[in-house]
Amino acid sequence: MKTLINGEFSQFIDVNDRAVQYGDGLFETIALIKGQPLLWDLHLKRLAKGAQKLNIPFPEENKFIEDFQQLNPPTNKNSVVKIILTRGQGGRGYRSPENSISTRILSLSPYPDYPQIWQKEGVHCELSPIRLGLNPFFAGIKHLNRLEQVMARSQWQDPAIAEKILCDLGGRVIEGTQSNLFIYNNGKLSTPLLNNCGIEGVMKEFIIQKAQDMGVPCQQRLISLADLATAEGLFLTNSLIGIWAVKQFQQTTYQIEQLPQQLIHHIRHLFN
Repeated sequence: MKTLINGEFSQFIDVNDRAVQYGDGLFETIALIKGQPLLWDLHLKRLAKGAQKLNIPFPEENKFIEDFQQLNPPTNKNSVVKIILTRGQGGRGYRSPENSISTRILSLSPYPDYPQIWQKEGVHCELSPIRLGLNPFFAGIKHLNRLEQVMARSQWQDPAIAEKILCDLGGRVIEGTQSNLFIYNNGKLSTPLLNNCGIEGVMKEFIIQKAQDMGVPCQQRLISLADLATAEGLFLTNSLIGIWAVKQFQQTTYQIEQLPQQLIHHIRHLFN
């Protein structure tokens, strides 16, 4: 894995960086399709929004572009670039330095090797026993404090289970451990309203807009486990998987042919 820290190739970060001390930072994971970043503008937009929310100094966009060019991703295969933006170095204690200088990290790694059959035939999901805490201030932001997702992912090793679905403390469906969730009923899409917790995915944002362009209504609302059990179809999204149709969640099975095929084909075409 190749890594740049503030524009210099390195594998080491200062132990005083607030990302190490407190998880004080943000990150983005971007698909590189034959060397070209997918949804780059949306990723940088979300990163900037999160930096503004957390009051982390945001570098000029050309810094990220220069770093990306230095990484020189392969053009004959797909790969992944991860961007981490931290508040930078600081002394002991929670109080931030008055004049923070953010740390910019870009790393290049191979594309994840997901089973091809998951794209063709759909995935099997289960319900996670982990519940997401409620905090409207951090809702939607992709900050570095991801212990809920880490613990949720650590609780299964069965390779037949692709993902687990997370609810919040009130039992409302929020997302997968690494994905956003959509349900499909009567020609309409719904996705959980993330006003108290959860991550607003870049692919989720793109799909909502694309669905509306295709005449498929999409609503963000509160969703229950009962809604999942009665849905015609479910699918999961993130920036690396695109779309995974769900063939089974708990005891409920779904026909992936019920999903809006034009939308699915469009998203999958982005990764070719």
